[in-house]
Amino acid sequence: MSIGSIRGYTNCSFGSNGSAQCLEAGVSDGAMFRVSWRQGTTEGGSSGSAIFVQANDVRYVVGALSSGSASCQNPSGTDAYGRFELSFADGIRNWLTR
Repeated sequence: MSIGSIRGYTNCSFGSNGSAQCLEAGVSDGAMFRVSWRQGTTEGGSSGSAIFVQANDVRYVVGALSSGSASCQNPSGTDAYGRFELSFADGIRNWLTR
């Protein structure tokens, strides 16, 4: 488990070799959360793992790891998590709310 903060929003594009180029975005046009870590980090193979926020002792999944530069060798790097609320609004709700 890692503990961190959402530092903003980003949009990422992916090259043919799988590398990501992420650019800062705003809340209205950013497809992903940009996350930095206070404790722990992510490593290769973590893609798809969930990020949670906590409100009133309840944790909610708000995104899934897509890319990033954080690692044990680069603990000050950031990670990009796809925003679940956007996926939900774009249609995943049709399969989750039946």
